[in-house]
Amino acid sequence: NGSVVGKNSLLKTMPATTPYRKKSYHSMVAPSRLARTTLRISCLLGALMRCSLGTAFRRPGCPSARSVAPGEGFDMHPHKNMEVISIPLKGYLRHGDSIKNSEVITPGDIQVMSAGTGIVHSEFNDSGNEQLEFLQIWVFPREENTKPHYASYDVRPVTSEKNKLSLIIAPDGSAPASINQDAWFSLGNLDAGQVKEYKLHSENNGVYLFVIDGEVEVSNTILSKRDGAGFWETDSITIEVLKHAKVLLIEIPMMK
Repeated sequence: NGSVVGKNSLLKTMPATTPYRKKSYHSMVAPSRLARTTLRISCLLGALMRCSLGTAFRRPGCPSARSVAPGEGFDMHPHKNMEVISIPLKGYLRHGDSIKNSEVITPGDIQVMSAGTGIVHSEFNDSGNEQLEFLQIWVFPREENTKPHYASYDVRPVTSEKNKLSLIIAPDGSAPASINQDAWFSLGNLDAGQVKEYKLHSENNGVYLFVIDGEVEVSNTILSKRDGAGFWETDSITIEVLKHAKVLLIEIPMMK
């Protein structure tokens, strides 16, 4: 059951015209199906690295990962009708926006921005001497043209326990944060030898597994640092940890 979206698919893409082969589990990329998901993920590990699923799969590829230098960043730029989730991995991420929010977050915090009818924001490394690394995920909203909103959350109380897939975003109040979409985000800090089953919340959902660090195996496919794979038409996936790993799981509805 399920289909591999692509080992290292964040870094290597194929044309969006590639035909989707239903239940082709070992098909490395299935862009025509991906273009109909509600997920767009950008790994912002430095200057303008936006390796995306969904419509951005039409891009030919992505540059190598870089970190954001001290004092550098992304100046004011607009978003509309997009849920934008930022997860710092290292350093200090400074956010500012057009609805008068200004804040610095660090690893253990996440920020959620609902762009709605339109918002302009900036992202900078707030440190004068330390590199910044962070993930940024874009998710198409459940409802468009809502009022723009920003919030940050301390997720340490739920992610401090090792060897657990900890919910950080959920639509039902079971996690610290929620977004304008039926989405579940989980983080795991997993020791080698652990085996974890992830059960999807709906048969209409897909789940994207991103390896922040380490090495895992899912259905005979080995995923290493910065590899990603997506799965749909399945009710669960099993993650075997080969080397101590940090993983992010993103479960979202598949668009018809």
